[in-house]
Amino acid sequence: TARFYYGMVRQAERRLVELATKDSLTGLSNRGHMLSLAEHEMARARRSGEPLALVIADIDHFKQINDCRGHEAGDNVLAHTGKLLASLCRDHDVVARWGGEEFLILLPATSLAAANEIAERLRTEVAASPIVQGNTCVSCSLSLGVTSLIANETFSHAVARADRALYRSKAEGRNRVTAL
Repeated sequence: TARFYYGMVRQAERRLVELATKDSLTGLSNRGHMLSLAEHEMARARRSGEPLALVIADIDHFKQINDCRGHEAGDNVLAHTGKLLASLCRDHDVVARWGGEEFLILLPATSLAAANEIAERLRTEVAASPIVQGNTCVSCSLSLGVTSLIANETFSHAVARADRALYRSKAEGRNRVTAL
């Protein structure tokens, strides 16, 4: 009996960890978990001298998808996009749902130029992968901002710079990648 209850407690603990670290809709890391992982990766990058890059991605015109096709379609777009981004990244990259329709991708051992290439590949693949919703297909595109960590910079400063690059992508017509 004790073994049975021990197994149940372990299973409940695993479930609690998952609830605390994963976004329920996309299955990706949530914002809090990303912040924790980012601190670890930043410390590692500083010790090793390897570059560390960030990509922030936002689904273009997401409000229109929700307004015109409903929130279920919006949820399907978020889930599909999250899974696609995760499948296109390397095993040691961290993909998180950052908020709303935004995703943040942490790219260890990646230069700014390489991160820009990865972001362009992500943009292209998402644009080429419509989501089947009932009898119709929902197409979406991403605007992306890319940056790399500067020595002694905080994670929030790097994210702010990636966010500025993202907003430049949006201002310049969306469905594009901008690096800062």
